[in-house]
Amino acid sequence: DLHSFPTRRSSDLGNLGKLDNKLRRLVFLIGKINWWQTLRINFKAFGFSDALKFPIVVFYGFKIKKFSGEIKLNIPIKFGILSFGHPYEIFSRSNKSGEASILGTMEINGSTQFGVDTKLYINKGGHLTLGHINSFGSESQIICFNKIHFGNWVQCGSHCMFVDTNFHPLKNVATHQSITMSGSIEIGSFNYIGIRTTIRMGTKTAKHTLIASNSLLNKDYTSLGEQNLLGGIPAIKLKEGIIRDWETEMTDLENYLKL
Repeated sequence: DLHSFPTRRSSDLGNLGKLDNKLRRLVFLIGKINWWQTLRINFKAFGFSDALKFPIVVFYGFKIKKFSGEIKLNIPIKFGILSFGHPYEIFSRSNKSGEASILGTMEINGSTQFGVDTKLYINKGGHLTLGHINSFGSESQIICFNKIHFGNWVQCGSHCMFVDTNFHPLKNVATHQSITMSGSIEIGSFNYIGIRTTIRMGTKTAKHTLIASNSLLNKDYTSLGEQNLLGGIPAIKLKEGIIRDWETEMTDLENYLKL
């Protein structure tokens, strides 16, 4: 599982053994931050005093390509609430292909991490809501033309895609009726999404849902209830009464993922 956090070794962190783990992690990552990109996005997105706290951190290999939208922080402003190109996975080298275009609204309700080489596009009028400890594995993509909502404690493996639009107008040949081009996606809290999963518009998941790797979701699954494993193309319920043991991992995830 590429999304598991690796064991930290003191040799990786030089002579910082006297510092606590959280501070050592910050010092280790500080040289990987692209400070120019970080400065630019913070001072574009926020007022002077808030921008100086650097709530957004951009790592090398990631570029904020366009920003004409709005980033709303619904939590106390602290350093690194939102990170782009964050090398938190086992394989942390970047192909320098990560990028974000934020033309609509991005609403942040907690600490969120976009991994290396991830891509984000929020169209004008689009609204993306992110929860606490949302993390997106390497080369994952979010394309939001209308509305995508993530609850708290949602983790996604690498190469996942979330897209709420068909991009092009479609129509039914028999009835000549137009097919809705864009819809919405709602991912419940405490969801874990396996690698190479595609989530399309119309998808809704309940709390405590597990999604198997290489799956396709394209409808409302909340009627199935909580504590289910979904999987397949398109996804169906594979097993019930199973969850990720978040309580065991919460403290470690907080310490490891948050800057």
